[in-house]
Amino acid sequence: MLPLYKNHGLKGAIKGLKKVSEELIYSRSTQNPRTCILIKKGFQILPLMHYCSRDLTAVKITASGGGRPRDIILGSAYLPYDDAVPPPDEELEKLVMGYRAQGTHLIISCDANSHHTSWGSTNINNRG
Repeated sequence: MLPLYKNHGLKGAIKGLKKVSEELIYSRSTQNPRTCILIKKGFQILPLMHYCSRDLTAVKITASGGGRPRDIILGSAYLPYDDAVPPPDEELEKLVMGYRAQGTHLIISCDANSHHTSWGSTNINNRG
């Protein structure tokens, strides 16, 4: 089982995030995690440990707006530029397919390392 930590930012190891009062979710099972999710306090969240690794973090958040509560899955994914397998990787695909089958709302933010001059990159790569 992957150790996942809720962190209030005071002792966090996420580069670029300084003193935060929100909950910082990321996996500490590997060195140098490349994904995290920052959740405002007061939300009901459940870290989805079986979908968390160095390059993927996922949580279930319960939203109560509009009447009845509903679950939303939030994901943060990093797709390395030098990965031999084209994106999406198996890990991300399992997350998407698992919750799509259940009809659960899913929002994923992603650093896909895709380059194209259309969105301001200085070069174009295969992903772009």
